[in-house]
Parts: sequence; structure tokens; C-alpha cells
Amino acid sequence: MTGDTFDLIWMEQALHHVEPREAALDRVVDLLAPGGRVVVSEANAANPLLQLQLLLRRGWRTRTTLVDHTGREHPYGNERVLRAATLVRALARRGVRCERVCHFRVFPNHPRFDGTRGIEARIERLQLVPLLTHYNYVGRRVS
Repeated sequence: MTGDTFDLIWMEQALHHVEPREAALDRVVDLLAPGGRVVVSEANAANPLLQLQLLLRRGWRTRTTLVDHTGREHPYGNERVLRAATLVRALARRGVRCERVCHFRVFPNHPRFDGTRGIEARIERLQLVPLLTHYNYVGRRVS
């Protein structure tokens, strides 16, 4: 941490719940020190089966409002997943350069499938990203 900023911000399966998203990304960059990194792990919106599963669970409403125990309303992303390319562009507009995006997971998160990382890496190299259900983004603030 440098003053009121951080050298690393890590968001694990959180961004698809944060609203308003644009303001949240502005705040993440404000909190990131120059040269600092942001790591985001998210579900891959390019995966049609994942999108179908989410549609069946939540319908078309990807933005909603939650009411807390005090009665106060809060905007909420209802499984509002995004593609890695969308995140890359959104953070680039804010002065964060993408260092790496890694798509992963075809098989369920279970020890029985731990040995399938090689298959997943090959799928990513073949640019069959819609077959993969998750991604990790790493970016560095340049300004």
C-alpha cells in the first residue's frame, strides 16, 4: 500500500455483482497505485452454456436492487457476467494496460478433473474461448 492507494487489487468472482459497474471500475483505478496491478477472476460471458444456465436461473434482469437489514436499497449485479475483452477495454480506457488474460475451466471444479489443465490450455490456444467458463485478467496501471 502506498498512501491511500494499493499495489494490488484482487477481485475474485465479484465484479458481476458490483453496480454501478462503471463507477466501481473508476474507484478500483483510483485506489490502484501507479504501476500497481489489478487481478480479476470472473465467469466467461462468451460461454453460451453458462449464459443459458444464468438466464434460466435469473431471467433477463442482470441489474436489480437489494434491500439491507436497515431497509436501505443497494444496486446489485444479478450474475451480470462479462467477456474478458469487455473488461480489457473498460480498464484500458481508465489507464490500465492488460498484461494477461487466461481462460480456463471446461470441467467442473472437482479433484477428479485436476489433470485437465493441459486440455484447457490447448482449447485456449486454439481460440475456442466460448468453451471455457472462467478467466483471469491481470492489468497494470500505467498512469
